[in-house]
Amino acid sequence: MTALGAATCRVARPPARLRGTGRPYAALAGLALGVAIATLSAAPCAQAATRGTPAAAASPAEAPPPRLSLEELRRMYRSPQDRVLDVDGVEVYYRDEGRGPAMLLIHGSQSTLRTWDELARVLRRSFRVVRYDVPPNGLSGPIPDAVLGRLRPSDVPARLLAHLGIGRATVVGVSSGGTTGIFLAAEHPDLVERLVVSCAPADPVDMSKLVKSPAMLEAERLYGDYMDYGRSKPRSFWRTYVDFYSARPGRVSDDIVQQMYDFTRRVPERHATALTGVVADQAKAIGAMNAVRQPVLLLWGAADPLLPPSAAHALAKHLKNASLSLLMIPDASHYPPMEIPRRYAAVLATWMTQATPPP
Repeated sequence: MTALGAATCRVARPPARLRGTGRPYAALAGLALGVAIATLSAAPCAQAATRGTPAAAASPAEAPPPRLSLEELRRMYRSPQDRVLDVDGVEVYYRDEGRGPAMLLIHGSQSTLRTWDELARVLRRSFRVVRYDVPPNGLSGPIPDAVLGRLRPSDVPARLLAHLGIGRATVVGVSSGGTTGIFLAAEHPDLVERLVVSCAPADPVDMSKLVKSPAMLEAERLYGDYMDYGRSKPRSFWRTYVDFYSARPGRVSDDIVQQMYDFTRRVPERHATALTGVVADQAKAIGAMNAVRQPVLLLWGAADPLLPPSAAHALAKHLKNASLSLLMIPDASHYPPMEIPRRYAAVLATWMTQATPPP
């Protein structure tokens, strides 16, 4: 396994070399990453101390904002680029842009296909970029009872790729989207040429160990935990949330915060996570990780307070049959494509074309 950058706060400059083990992992040594790699390092210790402080939630609590129906959200956000695929009665909104080798982007929690906008703008110059709203998130429809237990999280992207006539794609997933990518690579291996995973768990996440900033603690005191979907939360809460999960507070755009605020106000769905990749069933999840045999890049935000570098190494142990590369980005946190979309795109493109070129 190769590692670029360090997993601790002591990293303050770009690393001089890549270190490998004796395992048959893909080496990243000698890649011409240029500015993208030259600017990966920062001072995550100082950033962690102030994460989330610039945008503390208002006190006293703001009134709960109104809920939005799916129809209202579609009127607000539907784009001429959006397309819809029916997957066993589930409406899946997606976009298909650019030309070149195919790349499938799978978002994580509190996100939609729009989370990838800046990244997609860069990648579509050289790649065919496909992204979708994981049902029932974004503008995708609800999940009917009839498909529960029959339609797996990996089946939705598999059906989407088949619909688009894409035989093989590089799959990129963040957080739970990375878990879905792992299941896709294991359950539909012929469709996945390479896999990139950012900040996805190998084990169920123990939230009790998460050290939250004073701003995040105050926001949750006023409005509840971010996973408490029964309570709609004001925009200020989501700015605090995004800043907490950013290596540099304020870095993520106001547009993404606004989207998070709007889409989390969607009227709650009964089967909110039925088509989301999860690791709660450890036997199933670890079996999928062991089954992955494609080239895999773990592209990790080293400043992630929820899934720190140790979580990347835990995941790497289970990807024992993959050709694995590990790249730590010291000045990124849980959502690297939101924080550093252009640099993230540069690393993706270089790894795809130089470290794991097509035959």
